[in-house]
Amino acid sequence: MSAIGRSVRLVLAACLLLVVQVVQAAEPLTLGILAYLPKEQMIERYQPLANYLSESLSGRDVRLLPLSYEGDQVEEAIANQRIDLLLTNPSHFIKLRIHHNLSGAMLTQVVLRNSVPVSSFGGVIIARADNAQIDGLDDLVDKHVVAADPRSLGGYQAQVYEAMQQGVELSGNIEFLKKHNKVVTAVVEGKADVGFIRSGVLEAMVKAGQLTASQVKVLSPKAVDTFPFALSTDLYPEWPLLALPRLQDREIRQVASALLALDMYHPAAQAARIGGFDPPKDYLSVENLARALRVPPYDQLPEFTLADILEKHQLAVVLLSICISVIVFLSLLLYRRNIQLSRNAENLRRAASVFANTREGISLTDRQGTILDVNTAFEQMTGYSRAEIIGKNTRMLKSNSQSPEFYTEMWSALQSRGEWQGEVWNRHKSGTKYAVQLTIGAVHDTTGALEGYVGLFSNITLQKEYQHRLEQIAHFDVITGLPNRILFYQRLQQEMALAKRYTKKLGVVFLDLDGFKAVNDTYGHATGDKLLSSLAMRMRETMRQEDTLARIGGDEFIATLHDFSVEGDGEQILSRLLDVTSQPVEIDGDLIQVSVSIGVAIYPQDEDVEADELISQADEAMYAAKKAGKNSYRVFEFDLTE
Repeated sequence: MSAIGRSVRLVLAACLLLVVQVVQAAEPLTLGILAYLPKEQMIERYQPLANYLSESLSGRDVRLLPLSYEGDQVEEAIANQRIDLLLTNPSHFIKLRIHHNLSGAMLTQVVLRNSVPVSSFGGVIIARADNAQIDGLDDLVDKHVVAADPRSLGGYQAQVYEAMQQGVELSGNIEFLKKHNKVVTAVVEGKADVGFIRSGVLEAMVKAGQLTASQVKVLSPKAVDTFPFALSTDLYPEWPLLALPRLQDREIRQVASALLALDMYHPAAQAARIGGFDPPKDYLSVENLARALRVPPYDQLPEFTLADILEKHQLAVVLLSICISVIVFLSLLLYRRNIQLSRNAENLRRAASVFANTREGISLTDRQGTILDVNTAFEQMTGYSRAEIIGKNTRMLKSNSQSPEFYTEMWSALQSRGEWQGEVWNRHKSGTKYAVQLTIGAVHDTTGALEGYVGLFSNITLQKEYQHRLEQIAHFDVITGLPNRILFYQRLQQEMALAKRYTKKLGVVFLDLDGFKAVNDTYGHATGDKLLSSLAMRMRETMRQEDTLARIGGDEFIATLHDFSVEGDGEQILSRLLDVTSQPVEIDGDLIQVSVSIGVAIYPQDEDVEADELISQADEAMYAAKKAGKNSYRVFEFDLTE
């Protein structure tokens, strides 16, 4: 073939490859979602989320595909590669991961329970408040139990697993009513002894006036500081979002970045009734529950397990085992003696090979922590050679990032349990700090006496940095470094609770820059971003350490002021904010000047208000300040809305 012919073929092949790539790039992504409601309602809720992803992926079309739990629609869609992303419940995720060899979750959905964003849930066990015969889990034996659905993790399985862990057998009648509110009603009306419901249901019914808190009691209550609802079981992560195998790494990062940036006030989040998405939670607890309860995908067990046979025919099995053991022992005694030396030698060779070549760092110490030996990976990760480190104490690796109490607890665990596992920050020979996942185990001789310890560790610094970056993206504004709307909302709810508890006034301050649009139009968005950053720093320095300042979008900021009083130092703080904001800012040789309009709402009020209403009041007061001529502040009064 001539050189010209080969060149033509190469050009045609390159063009064909380019066409294929363009077609693939234009191929739409399909977001599958487990349909717990009729298809029309699922589309109404989640189509705005698909539209949001389409816009965030630079026009890449994202289609929504609701899939029913019945008829294996999800499994069929995965097998035929009809979906690229899947949002499903935790139990279903474990089943799919095992059956289809899927990777872990990409993100965890944040849901709104009574307007509170949470990424975890649990189960609640209730009884009538006046039922003196039921006070704890031990009282559930032979009782009539009502629950939502046998497939419900929060409404049935979590409670059964909790009872199993406490050694309580649910031997009474169990009835399933499909709806959680029906379960509560059945208990209140005395139609059942005990009810299993999902966390958040009680609070929602009380808020809706369908129930009073004094009508029921929660059995075996658990208190979790970060979880705002009644709880009787461990917490389990909310719905995971999965990336199917055909989705490329670049596309996974784009989708994850877009969903982590989704604000709970965005129309897509409000339509889906969610608070956005968090980095993926650990779903091992859900898998452990499924294994223990033998629910899918761990429900396909043999009719009789070895434990079943031992329980039913224990005496016969023991006698037969003794007879077989004697025969086998006499037959193999000579054989074992002949090969024992060769096996020991081979085991030593293998152990030495593993010690020398494993990628994890390994150290052997005596009882006082003096290092006796290390492997090559240890030298590479710490920077110390074997000759430098042997004979030294492991304390020389400390970075002083952990408190003395941390090491006291570590050695206490080693002495009581013989092992310890956790994360530790160490110091490299060069002086830099690095994070390791460390496991320490005690080593005993043949008499059981303690000889020393073996430490196994791996470097997790990159994982820790990646986790920190994800948390920054999820909770902080990129331009100013201030908390974003999500983090501010969480802090506001905490500060409202503290203000109410300690009878302190809390000021919620809404700030909107005057004339900022003209800056963007005249100097460009890059200059506008620099102006926002400079003014944010000025305002933050003006406020007290205990106050919170956040950027919630555009040229809008919002803040909380502790122990606030307009008649006291509150007026001084507001005046300082007006003053520092109106001072010119030099950016790239230009002096740029704007002002700010401020609205203030004060909490608590005569009537109980939620965080959203406080923010709305401050917003209305800010608009009143703008109407009054800008560069001023107004305190919300109810006649402002009339």
